[in-house]
Amino acid sequence: MSNYTKSFNFRNGVQVDDSNFIVNAVGLVGIGTTKPEKQLDVRGNANITGITSLAGTVISGVITAGNIKIDALSGVLTATKFVGDASGLTNIVAIATDGFIANAGALSTTAKVGIGTTVVGAQLDVLGDSRFTGVTTFIGITSSIGTLFVNQFAASGISTFDGNIDANKHTVLNTLSVGGISTFTGSIDANGGATIDNIQIGVTGDNEIDTATGGLTIDSATGQTTIDDHLVVSGVVTATQFKGVSGSSVNIESGTNISGVTTFNDTVVLGAGATVGFGTTAFFPDNVKAFFGSGNDLAIYHSGTHSYIQDSGTGDLVLLSNQVAIRNEDETEDMARFFSNGTVQLRYQNASKFETIGAGVSVYGQLNVASLNGGTSGLSSHFGSLRYGDESEATDFSTRNSLDLINYDNGHVNYYLNYESKPNTGDFHWHKGKTTPLMTLTGIGGSLGVGTTRPIAPLHVSGLSTFTGDSHFGNDVNIANDLTVSGNTNSTFIGNLTGDLIGNVRAESGVSTFTNMVVESKTHTQFAGVGIGTTCDSANYIETVNNAGFSTSKFIVTTDGNVAIRTDTFDDGVNISARGQKVTLSAVGIGTSAPQSAVDFRMAGQDATGTDVNRMYMYPPKITTIQRNGLTGLSDGAIIFVSDLAGGAKLQVRVDGDWENLH
Repeated sequence: MSNYTKSFNFRNGVQVDDSNFIVNAVGLVGIGTTKPEKQLDVRGNANITGITSLAGTVISGVITAGNIKIDALSGVLTATKFVGDASGLTNIVAIATDGFIANAGALSTTAKVGIGTTVVGAQLDVLGDSRFTGVTTFIGITSSIGTLFVNQFAASGISTFDGNIDANKHTVLNTLSVGGISTFTGSIDANGGATIDNIQIGVTGDNEIDTATGGLTIDSATGQTTIDDHLVVSGVVTATQFKGVSGSSVNIESGTNISGVTTFNDTVVLGAGATVGFGTTAFFPDNVKAFFGSGNDLAIYHSGTHSYIQDSGTGDLVLLSNQVAIRNEDETEDMARFFSNGTVQLRYQNASKFETIGAGVSVYGQLNVASLNGGTSGLSSHFGSLRYGDESEATDFSTRNSLDLINYDNGHVNYYLNYESKPNTGDFHWHKGKTTPLMTLTGIGGSLGVGTTRPIAPLHVSGLSTFTGDSHFGNDVNIANDLTVSGNTNSTFIGNLTGDLIGNVRAESGVSTFTNMVVESKTHTQFAGVGIGTTCDSANYIETVNNAGFSTSKFIVTTDGNVAIRTDTFDDGVNISARGQKVTLSAVGIGTSAPQSAVDFRMAGQDATGTDVNRMYMYPPKITTIQRNGLTGLSDGAIIFVSDLAGGAKLQVRVDGDWENLH
């Protein structure tokens, strides 16, 4: 064939015959197929001579390269020889076949095996520590120089271990000779018994530990030996202490004798029929309880602060004695005494103060009644008393023969009749002796009769009545006979006085009461004035109280409606002047006539005019630290402004007796 130097460019692919060779429009090349699925799709056998590089190759048939054959179905690679160190291969296990036989998953050899050594002196020669996981059985002579690690171990022959033995699980040893330290984490089964130095286990009898000579000592490093089951001792038990394990109980059966100091950290149970005898003092530490009763019904203990006798069972806590005394610690005084079929005494400084008697009780001295819970007002530091025959008071009435009812506080003495409002209410009666009535206060209507038990008016006085002080009558006064008024008057009033009282009324002493009093002005420009204790300057004042020479008690209302208390001087813009004085009000409203709280500042300054406009603010007292430290009469809630604090001026409030910053 002639050679042509020529380039061909085929658009949309090229095809040779129907199925020999094709390059389709997207660049896929097919050999032996017109529908290639890969960049190079070869259908049939292929012969490639030279170096071939394949990446991500999928083989659907058999590839043969010299003596190497790859079966695509099984994945088996067959060759007459493999050369290399196979360092790049993984998951491949291979051994030399010389001397080893592989049979049905087992590997065996008749040759000696050495591990850790090239000098093999036994069938299995291991140099260094050995570890066996699982059941390990040695039949014959076994010798170990290093440490032997096994989970389960059995040796039926003579075994010698010069090193350590670490057996984690069940281990069976028929004849054991251990020359070094051995550690057994699991069970050791020595069928023929074992001897460790002078200690024999299972030699003289099953389930028996004894010594060839001498005694047996059990000594733990922690100082505690634990026996999980019952301990039965056929001989005498001698111990310096008996201690129960925390969280468990100590059972002491009958016939047990314990001497010396014995400490039980938890429950001690005494066997049925057992008797406990203390030949010396028995000590119970704080919070250690002595229980009595099958249900721990009674406990006696000391908490570290108090001593307790605690009864939590059914029935009563009974003290059986014909005579009981409660005394102080050194038995020098009786605090309480109880006598069978007799009195009960409560004593103070060894003297009886409260005592039961056949008729009831007797209280010697003074009976004080105090507020225990305080109610809604808190506890009171005072009390009320009922006493008889106390002459310690420097009064004309507390005598040897007097009965005193005393309220030491500033409250009331209240008498309640028919507190539960039952029908047919009785009366209060005061008598002298058995037959002489002094005064009666009826329960219905509240009429008081003096000298009579049948009052027909709210106040009914039988006999001569004398009023040495002022008398006030809030309603009509009916006088059957003459009314004589003494003092600065020239008239005697007889009968009723009805209508207006016109003229000047001047009373040099006593109290004058007017239900309604009107003082009218003469004209709309000349005001009327009321002067109390002084003459009123009606040109300037509407009301004047003690204005002349009484600076500490004067009161003035000006014609402009300004009020002055203890002064007649007003500063600019001040309508009420009481400089240097104290004012007590139940409610204060600033800028409002209807305060919604005790102190209502919500509208303060809102309606101000002139120079007071836009001054809706307030100042607390502005003081220095030295002034603050000199304040007296303080209580929580006080507010001040301290101007010279180290960190700058602060607004402070009094809380729990100390000053706290308000920001």
